[in-house]
Amino acid sequence: MADSTHGVKRWNIYYKNCSNVTVKRKVDIRPGRDLPCKTIKPNKTALWKFKTSGSAPVSMKVRTC
Repeated sequence: MADSTHGVKRWNIYYKNCSNVTVKRKVDIRPGRDLPCKTIKPNKTALWKFKTSGSAPVSMKVRTC
């Protein structure tokens, strides 16, 4: 989801852990940097926020740390 203000886009990425075990995940942004790993408990949701200026990233994926 993106919100645009004066050419800066703010992104919120959510990941719900539907398993019954704790997992570690990060967001892989192409091109660009990865967002930090988060430990997500069973049945909880993690939120990553970041900003971009200009065009949108080519891809954003949640990956295992």
